[in-house]
Amino acid sequence: MTEGPIRTASFLNYQILIFIVVFVWALMGFEIAQYQLLTLYETPYTWIAWAVFALVSVIPAITAVTWRMKARVRFIEPEWDFREREISMSEYEQMMKQYRNQYRNFLSFVDSRLIALACLLSVSAV
Repeated sequence: MTEGPIRTASFLNYQILIFIVVFVWALMGFEIAQYQLLTLYETPYTWIAWAVFALVSVIPAITAVTWRMKARVRFIEPEWDFREREISMSEYEQMMKQYRNQYRNFLSFVDSRLIALACLLSVSAV
């Protein structure tokens, strides 16, 4: 456990589970590639379908494990001292950038750049 308003429990069990899922997925992909590459010239669409299946099959398992990891983070609400203050828009943007950088592992948002990168890597892997 860490000190401060954000407490996290150990992620070791979940990291081991993710490693096992990825390792099994890699073995499955190796076996699929080994037998499906023999028929690549005869039926290329079948090979592409198996490759897409192998890439997509790991998504539910990794999503479930990471969702459970997210539940291991707890926020202990500190005592807040609220004051009204006027700030400029640039100062507000700077504050938000610092907040996102400091708590990027705990914020729940969709990073569209990483999704685009994952799609690009998946297409290039196939």
